[in-house]
Amino acid sequence: MTDTVVVAAVRADSPSVRAPIYLVCLATLAVYFLIWPIWRAQFFVEIWPTESWNAYFQDAAGSWVPIYPGAESLVGNNYPPLSFYAVALFGKLAGIDNLFAGRALSLVALASIAVEIFAAARLLAGGSLGATVGALWYLAIMARNSTTYIGTNDPQLGPVVI
Repeated sequence: MTDTVVVAAVRADSPSVRAPIYLVCLATLAVYFLIWPIWRAQFFVEIWPTESWNAYFQDAAGSWVPIYPGAESLVGNNYPPLSFYAVALFGKLAGIDNLFAGRALSLVALASIAVEIFAAARLLAGGSLGATVGALWYLAIMARNSTTYIGTNDPQLGPVVI
């Protein structure tokens, strides 16, 4: 009697071969969509109308000038004050203008949220494949559809998350 060894060949259409290909495609899309927000963040132009407003209050917070007007004044500010202080502190520590500090923090916040999505999905699902898809999907969708918040000096995504 002879022993036969059966070798299971991995088929090209099996899920174990296709999954890395899909992940590479999704990662490529995420990087492709992130090129524009990262590239435009380096220029000294207004991306969103509130950037100048935010930079003004960040400069005021960095100089310890009161950033909220009195109750009797006609000017209001409904943005979170912690974001102004956080961006001003980061700008001073990094030695850069607050406009660029806010934009950098926005990009850092995007990456931080993607890492949080990966960690939460991995904890809940028990595997890294779905968690990687979730994180890459978030990066791609945010970079493509939310360009007003990605790479802009706005506290909606940046310092509030951090």
